[in-house]
Amino acid sequence: MRVFAVVNGVLCIFCYDERLSQDNAPPNFPYMYHLRHDEDDWTSPISIEPFVAVNLFGTIFMKDPINFGSSTFVDVEQFEIKKGVAKIFVKRSLLKDITRRSFIF
Repeated sequence: MRVFAVVNGVLCIFCYDERLSQDNAPPNFPYMYHLRHDEDDWTSPISIEPFVAVNLFGTIFMKDPINFGSSTFVDVEQFEIKKGVAKIFVKRSLLKDITRRSFIF
């Protein structure tokens, strides 16, 4: 299932219940990242990563790349779904290089 999502205010497409490849990227959302869930809690993601082989929570597609810096993942600080929109909060500094055209609020 695909729903709209926002990561720190940046518009994304969030897909869950299936493993997707880059070939499934929606138009204008070419950057794909995986969300990982905790080993003991499958109800919310704990990180955003370029690829997750085990404990896949879902996939997000973005218009612009995430700047991971020297890390291979970013911790998810908060996750919620309200009215069909997933909201994901991470450390804002990792999204500093994303252009303003992707922001929705």
